[in-house]
Amino acid sequence: MGKGLAYSASEKSLIIELIQLNKVVENKKTDAFSIHDKNKAWESITKTFNASGDHPKRTVSQVKKCWHNIKTKRKSEITSHKQAVLRTGGGPAVEKLVENPLIDEFANIACEIPGAIDSDTIASHNITCVTTSDGYLEFNIQPSDDNLSDSNINDTDANFTNAVPTEATSRIERVEIQKINDEEIHNLLKEELLLKIENERELLKRRKIETEVASNDLIFRKEKHLTEMELLKRTINE
Repeated sequence: MGKGLAYSASEKSLIIELIQLNKVVENKKTDAFSIHDKNKAWESITKTFNASGDHPKRTVSQVKKCWHNIKTKRKSEITSHKQAVLRTGGGPAVEKLVENPLIDEFANIACEIPGAIDSDTIASHNITCVTTSDGYLEFNIQPSDDNLSDSNINDTDANFTNAVPTEATSRIERVEIQKINDEEIHNLLKEELLLKIENERELLKRRKIETEVASNDLIFRKEKHLTEMELLKRTINE
């Protein structure tokens, strides 16, 4: 098996494609039937992976670990990008994050936060804040004029005051993102632990069956031996 060997880009792409064809492995349910279906799917993915291309053979655990690492890396990229977008201070513009829908579908994190506002936006735009009928804050952003009159300056001050809640909203957004990431990692670790427990149970069942078969075989051989001995005694007596 390819233990300790790094995965090539083509291997990772193949695993991602196989996950797309076996999305059941991302089922968050932990009942016995769901776990059984996921185990079967992982076995199928690993079998197909090992039969495709010229690369080291991998075990089910290794393929699962690779997929977990792919998702974790992608989540880290998305989180870092969001933090850069939300960071204030007038720094250089942040490049748009390249989308990767095949992975993002399972990363459970949106790639962008629409309407993010930093200090540059506040300084160069007129921002108004209203409360919608649903109780949410809605921000309207309009570019400000180059030459502001006194009245416009007063309006800008008022708009800036209205935009203050935006920073709090952005911080809440970041906390929610971190919470989602933490919950996702927790669920992945929990699922991995449950799978290990289920695998151990299956192993114990197989060993129990093998022990019973061996025991029955021993009893059969013993009875056969006794029967042969009895027949031999009768033959001698005759």
